[in-house]
Amino acid sequence: MLIKAGRAGFWMMHLQAVSNGISVFAEAGYFNYLRSAYNYLQPKINLYETHPKVNQKFVYGFDIVRRSNQCSAKQ
Repeated sequence: MLIKAGRAGFWMMHLQAVSNGISVFAEAGYFNYLRSAYNYLQPKINLYETHPKVNQKFVYGFDIVRRSNQCSAKQ
């Protein structure tokens, strides 16, 4: 889900995938990944309140760099 969200530019799916990964990292004992994912996710969750214009750009998929106009993710 994380790869699909990253390639297609689905911001909310990306945040959900990172959020789902936190529980996996905790169960597996990967505490460095857990801490990194948590620290990455915290400012992003409230981005719509703190920086609404930046959040709007992410929602529209402007955070993805593409070499062509063709979407590389399979729907």
